Amino acid sequence: NLDVVSYPDEIPILDLNFKNKAKDQCPKISFLNIEIRGQVSKYKNYLESYFQDLQINKNNFFTDVSNYVAYEMGQPTHSYDFSLLGDDITLDQLYGNYEFKTLLGNIVDLKESNLVFTSEGKIINLSGIMGGSETACTKQTTNSLIECAYFRPESISGKAVKYNLNSDASHKFERGTDHNCHEKVLRRFIQIVSEHTEIIKLEIYVNNHNLEDIELDFNLMKINKILGINSSKEDFQDTLTKLGFDVGEILKVPSFRNDINH
Repeated sequence: NLDVVSYPDEIPILDLNFKNKAKDQCPKISFLNIEIRGQVSKYKNYLESYFQDLQINKNNFFTDVSNYVAYEMGQPTHSYDFSLLGDDITLDQLYGNYEFKTLLGNIVDLKESNLVFTSEGKIINLSGIMGGSETACTKQTTNSLIECAYFRPESISGKAVKYNLNSDASHKFERGTDHNCHEKVLRRFIQIVSEHTEIIKLEIYVNNHNLEDIELDFNLMKINKILGINSSKEDFQDTLTKLGFDVGEILKVPSFRNDINH
């Protein structure tokens, strides 16, 4: 939805001890630290109807907002209780056998190779699939760290099925998310929080590595032959421009079109 209201002000930089040891699998990731004070008001109509219409159970405020934003914007986020995290966060491809307790209370035996977040050596999140119970937000959480990442689909694919985890996040990540949406998503997250309670702290951390949008050559004669049409260059350019493509000497694919590769 291009018309959603987002937080407009400048956000200070978060000093976070984060190490990305899996840049190939996760080339872009942001963290938002958001702290609130006072009671959370009754959910606004748009938020309340999300749970009622889709018959989804509420959890806690930060997780509820996270779930709603994933539904509205198409980008999953994960909410940690910041007070329960250690002094460091590391994203890495972990090899071997490890036990992991999910936020739903399931004990999962991780085997072979898995992309995980750790803090002080403990696994806190099976990346792109499900967070851990030890750092999960609760109804008492007032200080949260929101993770917003782009995971390459192949690094997530099949893991939820392998470990028998029902994960809406993995469903989205496996099909590809928009790697350029993080700031917009987090600003939308802030806006929703601000409409329900008082925010006393906002800070953001961004960790980006080279990830360019796809650029394609195009041969209009070949395209017309394959499709059996006789489209002019002007029609071709007009149509793709309306679909969000940047059309010039080369064709730049919009970052939200993960299905376009050639």
